[in-house]
Amino acid sequence: MRPQPNLSRTQQHQKKSAFCRFFSRLLEDIGSHVIRASSGSEALELLQRNDSISILITEINMPGMDGHELAERATHVRPALKILQLSGRERRQGGFPMIRKPFSQDDLVRVMQQTTGAC
Repeated sequence: MRPQPNLSRTQQHQKKSAFCRFFSRLLEDIGSHVIRASSGSEALELLQRNDSISILITEINMPGMDGHELAERATHVRPALKILQLSGRERRQGGFPMIRKPFSQDDLVRVMQQTTGAC
């Protein structure tokens, strides 16, 4: 008997991938250059190798290293780094700015201007 695939995990991954593509397009539409990472550890590696990254935008609810831990570790690597966290249900921690999903492009621009000075 063949094991059944874990459909909830697959659907969740597809949903997150679709959101990531959508969110990247939103950022590009407002003039941002987007560098995507598939995990918190990859994001930290990119920050260490690329001094041009000035803003880290992270989902809070991620497998492995969550967005709270990523934000903390990233600011140890790059103290001047601006952080914006995204969540639909998690609560804010560590004093980092957050935008709640769902949000519009106008909401994103407003929050980025207020919290990071970008846009």
